[in-house]
Amino acid sequence: MTDREDDAPVILADFGGTNIRCALAERGALGLSHTLAADRFSTFCEALEGVCETLAPRRRPRAARLAVAGPPDRETMTFTNLDWPPEPVDALRLRLGLERLSLVNDFAGLAHALPHLGGADLRSIGGGIRRPGKPMAVLGPGTGLGVGGLIPAGETGEGKWLPVPGEGGHATLGARTDTEARLLAILGERYVHVSAERVLSGPGLSALHDTVREKAGLPVLNQDAAGVVELARGGDGTALQTLDHFADFLGTVAADVALTYGATGGLFLAGGVIPNMGELFPAARFRERFSDKGRFSDYCAEIATLLITRDDAALIGLAHIDG
Repeated sequence: MTDREDDAPVILADFGGTNIRCALAERGALGLSHTLAADRFSTFCEALEGVCETLAPRRRPRAARLAVAGPPDRETMTFTNLDWPPEPVDALRLRLGLERLSLVNDFAGLAHALPHLGGADLRSIGGGIRRPGKPMAVLGPGTGLGVGGLIPAGETGEGKWLPVPGEGGHATLGARTDTEARLLAILGERYVHVSAERVLSGPGLSALHDTVREKAGLPVLNQDAAGVVELARGGDGTALQTLDHFADFLGTVAADVALTYGATGGLFLAGGVIPNMGELFPAARFRERFSDKGRFSDYCAEIATLLITRDDAALIGLAHIDG
């Protein structure tokens, strides 16, 4: 852990659009993690108070380090996929009696965890090689679509890393086939801007399913992501097509992210959507599309693609952030 100036516990919390995962870091160790539903709370302050009560009901820690689903601001925090009002960060710190309150983008926090994940924390999807000490990237279809990168800093072998946060999930989604172009055109009639997140997220899977049905001349069902997966599990044709298109779009976007970061150290997938699909996730389609990049197909084919299977991975990342 990195708060070396004292042994006081530090609150670590990952504020996603659906879940809040939290734990205490104390004396160099990460404590037991807990998960709270974000929709239990109506404000960021209320949610953080809930985290404090869960982790330390009798002794309020002096510091908190938070990963937040949105661009963090030193003055006012606004969440992208939570209907919470903007709140002044310093007023929040004072109200909670904290000496230090630091915010990082949730996928910057998750990126910090990447060098520390291995074994049971990861599942390989396709081939490729994870090259130690090389840049890495993470992409997470969940309530939204998070994107982050991690690049080596300092001399080779020092083990120092620099996160590269961003809002890559809001980049424009492109088509590789005529069918994809038609699907995006239908989505474009509904949204002003069809970003990657409009498809590659929980709400996006639902929207994609409705779009596949509309293209086929069938009535939309307005199923949520879990409902789409259940339909696919029961053999529904349009739901299975939806998962195929999801994997194809994800492969394209993941390869774009890997190329942008030069992520020869690995492209990691996070978020809840893929684990919820389980064995229905079309991994072979994803990997085929990931490696199909024209002159850079060989480059992408050598990059390992791995699914993060550890729910509290972002807390590991937070624990390795200095400050």
